[in-house]
This record gives sequence, C-alpha cells and structure tokens, in this order.
Amino acid sequence: MNDESKIAELKAVIAEMEAFNYTMVHDLKNPMIGISGLANILSDDYSKYLPEEGQRYIGLIQKSTKKMGLLIEGLLRLSRIGNAVINRESFDMTRSANDIAEKLKRLSPDRAVTFVIAEGLVVWGDGTLLQTALSILIHNSWKYTSRHATARIELGVVLHEGQNRYFVRDDGAGFDMNYAKNLLRPFVRLHGESEFEGNGIGLATVDKIIKRHGGTVLAEAVVEGGATITFTLGE
Repeated sequence: MNDESKIAELKAVIAEMEAFNYTMVHDLKNPMIGISGLANILSDDYSKYLPEEGQRYIGLIQKSTKKMGLLIEGLLRLSRIGNAVINRESFDMTRSANDIAEKLKRLSPDRAVTFVIAEGLVVWGDGTLLQTALSILIHNSWKYTSRHATARIELGVVLHEGQNRYFVRDDGAGFDMNYAKNLLRPFVRLHGESEFEGNGIGLATVDKIIKRHGGTVLAEAVVEGGATITFTLGE
C-alpha cells in the first residue's frame, strides 16, 4: 500500500469515528431531556409532598442534568466542527471581539474589566467557526479573571518569523504550566468546579477550529498571573 492509499484509509477511519461519535452523543440527548423534564415536573408539582431531603435530591438531579446537557451540546459542537465545510471569507476579529466585550459588560456591569482590543484585525477564514473560537477565548478570560477586583483582557497580534500570531491575554487565575500539555484535550480542566464552572470542552473546540484553518494553538500562563492563548490561522 502506497502513502496516498494509507492517508486515504486513515482519513476514512477518522471520518467514520467522527460520524460514530456524533451519532452516539446525539442519541444521549433525548434521554437526558426526558430525565430533566421529569425532574422539573417533580420539582414543580410534587416537591410540596416531599421532605426537605427529597427536595434536595430533586435539586441535585436538576443540577446534574443541566451540566450533562451542556456537556452533550459541547460534544455535539465539537463533532460538527470536524465535519464542517470551511467557507473562507473576510472576518473582522476586532469588531467581533468588541461585540462580545460589550455583551459581557452589560451582563455584569459591576465588574471592573478593561478590554484592550487591537484595531484592524481582519483575517481570512470561516466566520462562524472563528466567531465561536474567539467567543470561547474571551469568555474564558472573563471567567478566569472573575475573582480579581480588577482585570484586563487583551486581543492582539504579533509578527513572529513572518507569521501572524493572534492572542487573547488576561491577568486572571492562570494555571500551572506543568499541566499545560493536556490543556487542549477534551474534558481536561486545571481548576476545580468549586473554583470555576466548566466542562473542559472549550479549548478543545478552539483547537479543533484552528486546526481546521491550518493553524496551531499555544497556551502560556502563570498561576494568579494570567494566561495567554496564542493561535495562528495558516495564512
């Protein structure tokens, strides 16, 4: 078997695995919706008949099904990215980031967060996918700076060896670089749920989107000194 045949076979296997994963995750959605619906009915119509302990159990079921629902949606999104057709177009990252920042500030007007967004960041790529990646990165920075009295979130670009390297940087919780090698894998989290909510799919989604554009993602951080996620777009 020559190299081209091996590559074609490998691509076919990967496509088959992605299709299976999508089907499996999609099939989990309906029973989860059913469990969630029944828990809500119990809470709304029957909680008054239950002791305090029983009401607490219903609350735990609702919390768990909500978390599982978000996890399933994240996995479905991750699966779709692998099969998505890349439609390249002009995408204004500056405008998109400003829109995301304004929405976040409206949701939490009490937070003292300074956004520094570089002007003129227009790239060539799939607008829908890049919007998703940028939103995840900025929302992550927003989340991981939430325990600081003030925060700074920056979107910019540097030229390195003739290639544009875009970055989202913050001065939040950061993470221990000793554990960074697995950061872009699904379900990997470097912070406990008691510290920050999340399902460990966000950065894996970003990584997959960037790879679909022929680019790479790098992460650097200092504990309580912030994090920087850098990415290229194969331009």
